[in-house]
Amino acid sequence: QVAAVFHNRLETPNGPTAGFLQSDATTVYEFGEDPTPEQVHAETPYSTYTNKGLPPTPICSPGLDCLKAVCAPDQESLGKYFFFYFEGDNYYFTETYDEHISTFS
Repeated sequence: QVAAVFHNRLETPNGPTAGFLQSDATTVYEFGEDPTPEQVHAETPYSTYTNKGLPPTPICSPGLDCLKAVCAPDQESLGKYFFFYFEGDNYYFTETYDEHISTFS
């Protein structure tokens, strides 16, 4: 489902994320720490909040399970979920930003 969320974000330019990946992981890669809101939205090559599409280089070495997920994202989640939140091993998926904020704030 996570792979489907990122697929939806990248492949739906008119969707709620407008083609932006919006992943904090790319900012963690660049700054080497959990990012602040300012760092996430900074005008840097790895900010996937200010730059559409993928970052300029890979940010890690994903395992085989991750690669398989990207090649075959959850079909029921494609075109549906654009947001997710996780705590430990629990993942929560929502369709809209308003739903995301109201569910997890």
